[in-house]
Amino acid sequence: MRNPLNKRFKRELKSGLGRYIVIFLLLFLSIGEVSGFLVADHSLITAYEESFEKYNIEDGNFETADKLTKEQTEDIEKENVTLFENFYTDKTTKNDTTLRLFKNRSEVDKVSLLEGDLPKADRELAIDRLYAKNNDIKIGDKVNVASAEWTVSGIVALSDYSTLFKENTDMMFDTTKFGVGVVSESGWKHLDNSGVNYRYSWKYRNAPADEKEEKKVSDDLADALMSKVMLTDYVPRYLNQAIMFTGEDFGQDRAMMQLLLYIIIVIIAFIFAVTVKNMINREAPVIGTLLASGYKKGELLRHYMLLPVLVTIAGAVAGNILGYTLLKDLNADAYYGSYSLPAFKTLWNAGAFIQTTLIPVGIVMLINFFIIRYSLSFPPLNFLRGDLSRKGGKKATKLSHNSGIMSRFRRRILGSNTGSYAVLAVGIFFSNVLLLFGFMLPSVLDNYKNMITDNMIAEYTYILKAPVETEKESAEKFAATTLKTPEDNGFLSEDVTVYGVEEDSSFVSLEDADKTYISRAYADKYKLSEGDTFTLEKKYEDGGFDFTVDGIFEYEGGVNVYTGIDNYVKIFDEEAGVFNGYYSSELLDDIDEDFVATVIDKEEMTKVSRQLELSLGSMMGIVRAFSVVMFVIIIYILSRLIIEKSAKSISLTKVLGYKNKEIGGLYIISTSIVVIASILATLAVSYGVVGVLYREMLAKSMTGWMPYVIDPSVFVKMIAIGIGAYAAVALLELIKIRKVPMNMALKEAVV
Repeated sequence: MRNPLNKRFKRELKSGLGRYIVIFLLLFLSIGEVSGFLVADHSLITAYEESFEKYNIEDGNFETADKLTKEQTEDIEKENVTLFENFYTDKTTKNDTTLRLFKNRSEVDKVSLLEGDLPKADRELAIDRLYAKNNDIKIGDKVNVASAEWTVSGIVALSDYSTLFKENTDMMFDTTKFGVGVVSESGWKHLDNSGVNYRYSWKYRNAPADEKEEKKVSDDLADALMSKVMLTDYVPRYLNQAIMFTGEDFGQDRAMMQLLLYIIIVIIAFIFAVTVKNMINREAPVIGTLLASGYKKGELLRHYMLLPVLVTIAGAVAGNILGYTLLKDLNADAYYGSYSLPAFKTLWNAGAFIQTTLIPVGIVMLINFFIIRYSLSFPPLNFLRGDLSRKGGKKATKLSHNSGIMSRFRRRILGSNTGSYAVLAVGIFFSNVLLLFGFMLPSVLDNYKNMITDNMIAEYTYILKAPVETEKESAEKFAATTLKTPEDNGFLSEDVTVYGVEEDSSFVSLEDADKTYISRAYADKYKLSEGDTFTLEKKYEDGGFDFTVDGIFEYEGGVNVYTGIDNYVKIFDEEAGVFNGYYSSELLDDIDEDFVATVIDKEEMTKVSRQLELSLGSMMGIVRAFSVVMFVIIIYILSRLIIEKSAKSISLTKVLGYKNKEIGGLYIISTSIVVIASILATLAVSYGVVGVLYREMLAKSMTGWMPYVIDPSVFVKMIAIGIGAYAAVALLELIKIRKVPMNMALKEAVV
């Protein structure tokens, strides 16, 4: 004999079809987006890693003051390397951007042609895809370079410039003001080569086994080169940001996307559980009859769990299909908006399947199991009586006769639906968390953009390649070295600059120059306070240093450490008088540019925020869109559940002669009070919860630090969206109230 419970599935699905369709669409879109992101992320990382061999990317490069002679080249190649000419020249274009041009490469750092053709004629060039996009340049356009017009023949990606760093010491790459390109052999001769840079790329004949050995080998090579030629620059591959930054940055958005998905899944599981719980309350006499007939609670538990689990599985499967097709390409475009990458091939990602299918299904099953099991824990007699209250024989609260009947009716509605309204408040809390998560990123980034320029230590900070004197009176010397944080508790290892400043510094004021201070950004990110200890490791070699926090220097623009120059000399065993940088309130134009590694000024800091906005812009839009849609749907579903639960009371009210408009006023106003109060009450809690999530996400997915500061206008927007969403929902609730029949009040629940 077939189980009669199975015949109820069709009826239950039909009665809640609209709700299940909405939840399915949420699962479909959210899982599809995260699946597409994870697939694109995995496929692009693989393509990036394979590009090292496919395009024969260099093991390092150096620049010399003059072109090497044949004898010098042969002498250097005795050091276990093969050299390749990789000359370039930087040209300023008509729109005030810098275009770095190379001769087309066929042996090392090969070029990936994405569109069009490689240059063949004298006045043709192929330029980087990202630079072309951000400057609105297309194939066939004319570009003014070196006082002449050149035709763009193709769009390319240079394998040694997957990230567009103009200088290796730059704080941030720039895809708008800086670009790279190639010209033909004959075209190179037509450039004004007075500013040619003699760069030589090398490949090891016997590649080092790991990064530590690579550092040792590259250090030995640097020593050998300095004895043979005059170096102006030296960058081994493991230090080359233009090559390595992309690989280090890949996957850092993964934590945010996974966190967003699991917040959504928990909310959906919560909605499923509340829906089923209301269904159990509505069908209590039927459940009591089934239990009295011999059905076990385990059978009923499996029955009520099946539809939520099936809808979740269907949404996950359909979402993965969407992710592997349409959304995979959209997410890849977000990466292509920051990095100059070659074409990629879509790869199956087992991890994405687990994270977007198995884990969501598991979350839904777990939450529904406990809530439904708890709802079915009453004895059969309670179900038969329709008494599922755990408070026993509670008495109705006495209401004052001084207020009108409508006011007392609303209070009675609030009192009799306390549990449902509590669920609605919890749902609004989840919604506010999601909504704040969506609006948080633009607000944090806007604050960061203003903070990093307003909070600069000096108008100009010079990092030097070698100590060079200046005659500018405003210049103040400092010494700096770069260490790294250990990879503890899931935190990424990141570079930390330790500064040794003058005792009476005009730029970095320390209470005691013999003590160690950390920046505010360091303290906030790693939750360090005065008296705490921390360890910094040497880069690319063994050993490290232990520090004690003696104070916090109020600087939020970087994760740094500060101490006096004398203490710096003791810590790092340096010679007295050591320095490799200047703080200055004016340009130090008397220092030769060849000795300057980087200059940190407002333009450089603006470049950081501009690129962050470009990189995170598309991601922030996706998160905001999902959060607003989720907020509206959650309020709609939970508000509708209250109307459905009160259907019998609404029917009875109609029998008593009240009109639909009056009944709507009773229930809509009561629910409106709860919704508005819940929105306001959960804002502060949401702020705290999102703050914790933000810190964990940022600390474990990216280097650097952006303070968690939310503009007050964000909370105004959240309140407006919440009230506006409920206003739309209220209209739908009025329609639902009109559809409640009067004869429901005279009927008992049936199967």
